[in-house]
Amino acid sequence: MLGDKIAFGDRAAWQAARTALDDQNEYIDDSHILKDENGCAVGGYYEVLPQPESLSLSVAERIIQRQQYLDETDWYVIRQTETGALMPEEVSKERALAREEISALRMEA
Repeated sequence: MLGDKIAFGDRAAWQAARTALDDQNEYIDDSHILKDENGCAVGGYYEVLPQPESLSLSVAERIIQRQQYLDETDWYVIRQTETGALMPEEVSKERALAREEISALRMEA
């Protein structure tokens, strides 16, 4: 993957590369995308580059932190499923935020 170039507009290739990169220390760089005067992408290419070590570690650490929160509050979900006792609203909201953040971080990383 490293060094691969993906044509702008080739969404299938971009998505396949994104999936393959989830477990590797690489990312898709968009600095070669050409933009018009309004800032809209009009052409160019994406390139697969090595992930900077510090960014990779900080993203991984944050994913681990958010996953730990989900693990620690899983019992609320189990209790609700088994007994019908509702989990506190703030826990439910924070769990949703944690899942969203993990997904976003995995897309960046």
